[in-house]
Amino acid sequence: RDSDLGKFEKLRKLGPQGQTSPKQVVEHVVLQLGAGNDEAAFAFTSLPPWRAGTHRSNTDWSKRMDWAKSRVISGQPSGALVDESSFGQLLSE
Repeated sequence: RDSDLGKFEKLRKLGPQGQTSPKQVVEHVVLQLGAGNDEAAFAFTSLPPWRAGTHRSNTDWSKRMDWAKSRVISGQPSGALVDESSFGQLLSE
């Protein structure tokens, strides 16, 4: 049952939900990075707003915002994109 999961286990299995605070997401990503789980950090990194659809079937999930080359402008992420392998390289630099 989902109610039996702790907050970080629920994030890991289900992703952020309506009641997930940004602080909890950041804590989860930092803990996962510390454990060597780069995939979790990639999964929780923002999709570019122009690639995100409302349905999973038409959303490009293969690219995320580049942490080093992106900025937030008027509340929206803007900047370069990376795929999962490039993201891993970024983290190892």
